[in-house]
Amino acid sequence: MIGADVFSSYVVDIDIPGDRLRLTPLPRRPEDTVVQATLASEAHFNRDAEEQSNPVRNSPTAEAIPHGPSGPLPKDRYIAPEMADWAKVFRFGHDLLIPTRVNDSKTLLFVLDTGASTNTMSTKAAREITKVRSDDATKVKGLSGAVNNVYSADNATLQFGNIRQPNQDMVTFDLSPISKNLGVEVSGFLGFATFRQLEMKIDYRDGLVGFVYDPSKLPPSLRP
Repeated sequence: MIGADVFSSYVVDIDIPGDRLRLTPLPRRPEDTVVQATLASEAHFNRDAEEQSNPVRNSPTAEAIPHGPSGPLPKDRYIAPEMADWAKVFRFGHDLLIPTRVNDSKTLLFVLDTGASTNTMSTKAAREITKVRSDDATKVKGLSGAVNNVYSADNATLQFGNIRQPNQDMVTFDLSPISKNLGVEVSGFLGFATFRQLEMKIDYRDGLVGFVYDPSKLPPSLRP
């Protein structure tokens, strides 16, 4: 598997309705003289390995990049004019968490997960927002194994970025192990059920995600 964060020096355009993956250079920061476009791998977290594998950085004309003991020092978010309406997200390792509202709830954090087949919500959040019932017929299984106790939540309308999407019978289960692992409360996952209708553009560098909804790209069964 290749994670999208491997392409974090590009704008990663995941266009599932159009069956396309596009990579374009990130907009140049005002303080930068060059835009570096390289593949990010574990080697890039090691400064010595990065210097050996990045010819742009080692060229005599390359701008010096401040480094700390574990890699490049973080910078403030830069929002290019063409990204002014993109949603701000939080990055924890390779996970991107987007502020999301469910019905009229307070703001929650959902993981953007193109690998998940459906949208899911934590049982804790679901019980605070809508009705929850036991669902023995639904089985949830991933790389980490199967989930024992699965529930369904009624009438959960998701609102994130510029998107509003109604969901019926949303699958819910205990997400506390994931929250504990990341160190932040995770209330759900946005999966393929949502992304098959959207083009999603990711700027890992600045923590921005843009969503494009184009009904003309959808198969007839998904068109409004």
